[in-house]
Amino acid sequence: DQAAGVAAIIEIDNIFSESEVISK
Repeated sequence: DQAAGVAAIIEIDNIFSESEVISK
């Protein structure tokens, strides 16, 4: 399902964003 793929990408992007904030 395309919607599920988009949701997964957003979730991964959020995890990377949180990791960047923590590393800074």
